[in-house]
Amino acid sequence: ISTTPAIQLEGMTLQQPKQAKYLGITLDKRLTFGPHLKATAKKCGHRMQQLRWLTSRKSTMSLRAKRAVYVHCIAPIWLYGVQVWGIASKSNYRRIQVLQNRALRQITNCPWYVRGSTLHRDLNMHTVEEQIGRHTSRYSDRLQRHQSSLARGLLPARPLRRLKRL
Repeated sequence: ISTTPAIQLEGMTLQQPKQAKYLGITLDKRLTFGPHLKATAKKCGHRMQQLRWLTSRKSTMSLRAKRAVYVHCIAPIWLYGVQVWGIASKSNYRRIQVLQNRALRQITNCPWYVRGSTLHRDLNMHTVEEQIGRHTSRYSDRLQRHQSSLARGLLPARPLRRLKRL
């Protein structure tokens, strides 16, 4: 049952899409960002495949150069719009974290039993959750300092809190 009223134009009922793409971000009806993160993960996977010859164990590039390839060619794909989709549930952005872990394993050529946190620490990389926090706080800081009162009004009066499920 649809809660959104039907829209009619010149006597014809318009179909309501389940999702729409705006400025490169896929918005679904419930703003879960699941479809967006699924497509983003797919794009990152394709890019990792394209760059595999640079980052694989057979590559003669240094670890520093391989890390730079990740930071400059793969990370910007999933970082785009993080201020918007950062409110997605952890299960939705976990896909991106899995891809990041896979890319770091490919870069370092480490075995499967090495923890992801160890990889992040050794390569001095932030996890997806840490990146979301960093970008969101930077965005809200910029809004607080903005000269326009309308822009400052975009910030909530008090911080939003997510309810934890039991």
